[in-house]
Amino acid sequence: MKLLLFDVDQTLLKSSRGHRAAFEQGFLEAYGVEFSMEGLELGGMTDREIIVELMRVARVPERVIQSRLDQCIRFMEHRYAEMLKADDLEVLPGVVGLLEALNSHPEVLMGLVTGNLETIAWGKVRKVGLAKYFKLGGFGGEDVVRSHLVENAIQRAVRHHGFSVANNVYVFGDTPRDIDAGHAARAIVVAVASGHYSKADLKRAGADWVIESMAEKEKIFDILDLKN
Repeated sequence: MKLLLFDVDQTLLKSSRGHRAAFEQGFLEAYGVEFSMEGLELGGMTDREIIVELMRVARVPERVIQSRLDQCIRFMEHRYAEMLKADDLEVLPGVVGLLEALNSHPEVLMGLVTGNLETIAWGKVRKVGLAKYFKLGGFGGEDVVRSHLVENAIQRAVRHHGFSVANNVYVFGDTPRDIDAGHAARAIVVAVASGHYSKADLKRAGADWVIESMAEKEKIFDILDLKN
């Protein structure tokens, strides 16, 4: 069995305006800080990490950041649930066809590994009809270290789906952080240039494989050594 773990933002979907708005509301409600995320490049960071780092930038004392972190996460989850219906989410080219084809293989198990908080991640993929393809995940509320999210997803596959780790874990993502996290968890990384990084950037960052988009279904099946 092969375990395929997919990032969400800029890998499966275009970035969400509602998600950023939920951050800003969380900052205000938990810390009393007005902080605009407009123009910030945070790809590959976990939501927990983003809260901590941006509140440091806003000069919130460290003890306050840590004591209110879980509260901020709860506010974010609540606010995004309210915003989800109106959030304009767009599935990236090739994603649906690829997931549908992979889903037909009995030797493939698919999950999410994303910096998004779990309820936000599932809310996004559920809204656009992709949730049915994914059985598990590692999520950004669990840790500030992204590689730990990959490890969490692998362990869930082992415990709940009979997965046996043997150089058969693949991480799909669009940033150098995805690449580093996948390698730290001893996974093979397929980087996709569907976000803010070019194929050349992702190659320099050390990806095992680089593709232009998820529309390259035949190449992806070759990488995975699967018959299409």
